[in-house]
Amino acid sequence: MEMLFYTAGHTPALDHCIPILKKAGIPFCDMPDLAATHLLLPTPSFGADGLLRGGGDPDILLPQLSKHICIIGGNLDLPAQKGFRVIDLLR
Repeated sequence: MEMLFYTAGHTPALDHCIPILKKAGIPFCDMPDLAATHLLLPTPSFGADGLLRGGGDPDILLPQLSKHICIIGGNLDLPAQKGFRVIDLLR
């Protein structure tokens, strides 16, 4: 299976790393897509309100993606992420 990344939320660090990953050959989709294999989030991923840093509600986003997606971010401990594979960069 070929990788396809989707990114949600925005921070300067995340916005900086996306072009680097694209240059390295990692493909990204622009909209939530069931074909996406990885969801890349800011690190840490959520604000105190439970929303994605830089905008977005995980309760709305995650149902638009495959249940087999791997979520990559930091402090990934919200109930909406239960059942997903996660890589928590801060643990």
